[in-house]
Amino acid sequence: IAVGEGLSPEVKRGAAFLEETQLVGGEWEELDYTGTGFPKVFYLRYHGYAKYFPVWALAAYRRELAGLQSRQKEIMADGNIELGFLDNLKFAS
Repeated sequence: IAVGEGLSPEVKRGAAFLEETQLVGGEWEELDYTGTGFPKVFYLRYHGYAKYFPVWALAAYRRELAGLQSRQKEIMADGNIELGFLDNLKFAS
């Protein structure tokens, strides 16, 4: 969607997959670990990933179908983003 392929068959198929696999409670099943940790020692699971990433993807897809800009593009179109105290930081180059 972010690269201008929001109406492609692949994106449509991905959105259909998310809609079809959503559980009754509104979440998605997540069987695999979502973080590496130390391979063969321990693995991490970020419990929020299966809750918000699918919703975020479906929201972006619905906006695309409706002909609306992504929220990121709307924000960027407003001009410079005020970062508060971060505007004064100097970064090494």
